[in-house]
Amino acid sequence: MAVYLDQPSGSPRNVLPVTITDLEPRGELITVRAGHLSAEITAGAAADLDLLPGMGVYFAVKSTEVTLYPR
Repeated sequence: MAVYLDQPSGSPRNVLPVTITDLEPRGELITVRAGHLSAEITAGAAADLDLLPGMGVYFAVKSTEVTLYPR
């Protein structure tokens, strides 16, 4: 899943406006949580985007990249 500050145009078809609820460092990656959804991005990308909890962002995902986990 990719994280954008502005709604992306072009090829991303599955775009969701979300509000960041938590940022969780995991080694070289940051898990960006938005309620029940999450995206893993590099720490550098998170820093470039200057992400903070409470921010509105867009998650864009290709349907082939989705994994569902049972509760």
